[in-house]
Amino acid sequence: MRKNGYSAALREYEGSLARARRLYRIEATRYRDPPPLADQVAVEALRGGATVLMVASFERYLKEALEEFVDLIASRALVTSHTKLSPDFVEFNDFNFLIG
Repeated sequence: MRKNGYSAALREYEGSLARARRLYRIEATRYRDPPPLADQVAVEALRGGATVLMVASFERYLKEALEEFVDLIASRALVTSHTKLSPDFVEFNDFNFLIG
């Protein structure tokens, strides 16, 4: 993580979104909305490609951000063991803390 708080995962995500935006710009500058019937396949391909890039980029961002911050959370939380509680309850409590 950089000093300004941005994660490497976020920077990569922003780069991936730039590729999707480029596809959108190509479609928006070359074709009318709604497109003529002759151009409909090309427009659908560009829009579909941009959508797939956005969804895949977001999925990858979520995975990479979680992996990136798990170590940070673990180092700050240190040990979360509770010897007098059942392991299931401890796990439930820890996950609720992370989500909440």
